[in-house]
Amino acid sequence: MFERAGDILKECRAVLSNHTGVGVPQCIYGDILDRCSPWLIEELRDVQERWKQKARNLLEGGATKSSAMHERGFFCWRACQIMLRDYDEETLPQPTGHCYRHEQECALARAPPANFSGMVGAIAGVNCFDWSALGKKEMWLGSSAIAFMCWARERYLARGHEAFCIVECVCNFDHEMLGDALSEWFVLHVLHISPALFGEAVDRRRKYMVLLSPSLRWHSSLAAFGVQGSFERLFARQASLRGVSRFRAPPEDIANHIALMAVRRGFPPSRPDGRPWSYFEAMSPSLQRRVREYEAKLLEEGFIGRGAPAIANLVQGPEFMAATFGSVPALLRRSTLWLFDQERCALGLEHLECQGYQIYDTDASDDFHCAFTPFLRTLPDSTLRRLAGNGMHLRAIGTALLFVTGCTIRAPPPDPRPSITANPPTHVLESDTACEEA
Repeated sequence: MFERAGDILKECRAVLSNHTGVGVPQCIYGDILDRCSPWLIEELRDVQERWKQKARNLLEGGATKSSAMHERGFFCWRACQIMLRDYDEETLPQPTGHCYRHEQECALARAPPANFSGMVGAIAGVNCFDWSALGKKEMWLGSSAIAFMCWARERYLARGHEAFCIVECVCNFDHEMLGDALSEWFVLHVLHISPALFGEAVDRRRKYMVLLSPSLRWHSSLAAFGVQGSFERLFARQASLRGVSRFRAPPEDIANHIALMAVRRGFPPSRPDGRPWSYFEAMSPSLQRRVREYEAKLLEEGFIGRGAPAIANLVQGPEFMAATFGSVPALLRRSTLWLFDQERCALGLEHLECQGYQIYDTDASDDFHCAFTPFLRTLPDSTLRRLAGNGMHLRAIGTALLFVTGCTIRAPPPDPRPSITANPPTHVLESDTACEEA
């Protein structure tokens, strides 16, 4: 059962509202910043700006990048102090947030029923813009850090109820600081997961950070191979298909999309000879030029241009992002994938299929077929691509959830550990070059 879910994008909240069966969240929330008091957000921003200036001054003074990154760590330590400084369980009411399902304020950290025998967990995706190789790389001093601190505060409010958390982000995310921030209530373990690990021809390398409360511990059988090694032994498979096999929209869907593109460009319903427009003809001139650039690059490298079993992301030129042959490149919010063998771009629903949704497989059982496909068809193609680029791969997060719930056992709580607010962190931010953002 999903107790609650949320997203800052109204389109995502609409998708959540159209879930059916056991996938229906009891409450649906919006922007996580709205769930903290404005004065608290403002204080965090002021502190962040001071630490950001300290980092700039260090860099301008000739300090190493590691030293500047160390200042980012101090901001997180100070932010944790601010977040929890004024919270008193005895005097303050339980925090609430606006629920879009009930259109009222609903509790954020409800305790499970007394007769509940299962596990309560939290799953979140950290904004990757400040950590991605294609983003601003401001890390903890970027705009997304405040939202993360709000999320960490909610984990504090739900402590004692949540047995585990799973947090997803790009591979450069500072998991050590995450572990420091929540070390009083959770023990951190890191999994590196990509759909390619499961034999899928999709590249989306991500870091899945598993936080276990003192009530859980890994089963002893994992000791021989470690957490990552055990995960791979259980779920790793060899790929048997190429990435181009992921794109299987029916001809009528493609024709309807081309017709819509032609109308937007002010074209007549068909070409002068009566034949329908091709996808390439209906594209904008800038995207047409980008396709030709990729075709020329493929020919220069000894490959065929048109008809090649290759995929190119037209958001970037070939000098920045090469076409791929074996797998689907990591999807971004603005990704526009050109399929050379089909001479068209992938549809938004196909982007979601690359993220694990079963959209076009009509033979799939109801348990696997996406139950809210009819609603997804009402959304603009650009919105679908943005949803796919923002989300987690369903098989990746589903497998991580299965691994955590299936390979942990109940454990007595450990001895109390010292508070994280007693001393500032001393670690230096790592750069995980073995698993960079695509």
